[in-house]
Amino acid sequence: MIVFRTLIFLLTMLVGVSVRAEDLALIPYGPIAAPVAPEQVVVNPRTVEMIGQALRITKDVPTRARWVADLGRCPVPQARILLQKLLSDPDPLIRSGAIHALRHHPQTEPEILIGLLDDPSPLVRQELIRSGLSQAIVRGVQDNDPAVRTAALGRSVDVSTDQAILQQLPELDPTLQVLGIRTLARRGYEPCVPVITGLLNSESVAVRVSALEGLCELRAITREQIDAQLKHAHSSVRVAAVRASRVLNESDRTTVARTGLSDPDVSVRAESARLEVTGDSSWVSIYFDQLSVGYRPLREASRDALVRLAGVDSAVFKMVVDRSIALLTDSDPHRRIDGSYLLGQLRSNAGLEKHLRLLEDDDWRVVDQAVRSMGLIKDPRTGEALIRVIQRAMDEKNVSSPDQVGPRFSAAEQAILSCVELNHVPVLQTTASFNLRRTAQTSVRTASVYALGRLGTSEQVFSSLRALLSRVADPEESPTVVIEAIKSMGNARVSEAVPVLEKIRQDQNLSSDYQYAAHLALARIRGEQPSEFIPPTIVREPDTSLRAIDP
Repeated sequence: MIVFRTLIFLLTMLVGVSVRAEDLALIPYGPIAAPVAPEQVVVNPRTVEMIGQALRITKDVPTRARWVADLGRCPVPQARILLQKLLSDPDPLIRSGAIHALRHHPQTEPEILIGLLDDPSPLVRQELIRSGLSQAIVRGVQDNDPAVRTAALGRSVDVSTDQAILQQLPELDPTLQVLGIRTLARRGYEPCVPVITGLLNSESVAVRVSALEGLCELRAITREQIDAQLKHAHSSVRVAAVRASRVLNESDRTTVARTGLSDPDVSVRAESARLEVTGDSSWVSIYFDQLSVGYRPLREASRDALVRLAGVDSAVFKMVVDRSIALLTDSDPHRRIDGSYLLGQLRSNAGLEKHLRLLEDDDWRVVDQAVRSMGLIKDPRTGEALIRVIQRAMDEKNVSSPDQVGPRFSAAEQAILSCVELNHVPVLQTTASFNLRRTAQTSVRTASVYALGRLGTSEQVFSSLRALLSRVADPEESPTVVIEAIKSMGNARVSEAVPVLEKIRQDQNLSSDYQYAAHLALARIRGEQPSEFIPPTIVREPDTSLRAIDP
């Protein structure tokens, strides 16, 4: 019994530690967005009455149509009743506008629209289809008006409309066939598979592509069908065929990827590199060869493919690391970037001396990638080198060409963040002058404030950043910097900041993002799981052309 009670006690302690660890989670770096505030629309009934009076006495159709749209913005029963009366208006523009307005109106019954099925105006018939009226869609797929037919083929709401579209699909022109295929595939209507399969032989490239996409979405594509389309002369069809193969089994998908990576078109190769395959060491050379082709999507897909391969086989991992180290000294800056990217994603500190030299590279794009990789590798030997990057990037005496300015400041920002990952406290001395200086690059200031909240003591954070908390209403101050300062107070558990943070959280005149950041920071300071943040309701009056007046 004593042993049993001891076990229960230990389990309780472990659960408590686990919950406590979750409660104390750091507030991450980067922008945050408060939950969307609920909206309450307030409409003065007198506004609806005024619009109704104006509609009765005005003859100008465009003006009346604008007022009908205004009624759609008034979610009150009086507006719905008035809109239903307008369904019998002699002008088709008003009737179609009333249907459109009723689509978004609460408590609208579809049955009231059935009487308009035989309306002579294509505008009205189109709007009935867009409203989702099943009977209108069934009729619309055979309508003589092209616009009505197009609207019907792009809208399906139940099995009856699926069947109506499928019956017309083989006889449609290519543009409408594409629309019908997409509609049926989106609906997951399996009886359409034989018809769509037949369209794989269409002379239209757009139809073939849509058929491949549709069969993929329905998971009804076969390896033989994909192989046949990989021989098509048009690269768009081959790209679609490769993309559709993602639903095949692993072995077939791997075969398709190997075929696609030898395609003469770079877009086909890029799509093939994105496929997850069962690869061996032979794939390493295939993917590395794609890096120097000069097509960015292919380059990025090949790099990510190499990371996936290296993650499942130790021999492949070593091959990728060795070849990545060789790229670090390549004369092409893009290849140096590739080598750094791969080593960072693989968290490998192999070849660290060569890798550190990239932090002194003349091309800031290379430096930017290298500092990002150092933050992933987390080797403590890189801290001082990262600080030198910050100093060089922020030295106002250094002049960069216009295309290097962005990567230069990005490198400084990422070097600060990498120092945080390394827990390299000396970075705070280097960045101390950035925190309150508005002339400093905003992204670098934001990272500097975050670093202080992560690496500084509670006293350091409060003394350095409390001035930023007084700038929440200053239009000249960067919101991202202020929000990061609020979050830093939470990360550093600055209890002295609680009164100010409470004031920010409760100030209805401030941005809800400020309030939300303060809400999270207060919870962390108190060691509590953040409660649900409920932003204040936004009360809005519809922007109608006839303004509400007192009754």
